[in-house]
Order: sequence, then structure tokens, then C-alpha cells
Amino acid sequence: MRNGSGKGACDMDTPLPVMHAMSTPRERSRALQEQAAILEREGGFDEAVRYWQASGELAVTDGERDWCEARALFCQKRCQQA
Repeated sequence: MRNGSGKGACDMDTPLPVMHAMSTPRERSRALQEQAAILEREGGFDEAVRYWQASGELAVTDGERDWCEARALFCQKRCQQA
């Protein structure tokens, strides 16, 4: 698992990268979702949780919000198992 911080499997203290100010909430949400999915595939569940949560806050539809929340919970469970 990717975790060089030494603070445990689910370190949520590192800030997310700043998104471009001119992009729309939908574009920012989609970019965060894409990054979260990449992190999941790489085993970076601790970081993926934060990206899914941030994306859920920007989600335009209830379905997108629900999906982001579900993925965040999945990642939390995976990093607790580590």
C-alpha cells in the first residue's frame, strides 16, 4: 500500500491539490473522481478516501454523491484492513 507518511494506514491530514479556479464544480468533481480511481487501483486507499469525499461535496446529482460516498466507505474499509 502507498503510505510513506508513517502515520498509519488512513492519514487524512495531507491537503488535496488545488483545482483550477475557472473550472466548473462538475469538472472539478470529475477530475477528483478520476484521481480517486487511479489511487484505488494503485492501492492508495487512504488518499482515495479524501478524493472521493471531496468529489462527493462537489457532485451535481444525488447519484454522483451517493457513488462517491460508497467509494469513500469502501476505501476506508480497505485501509482499516491493512
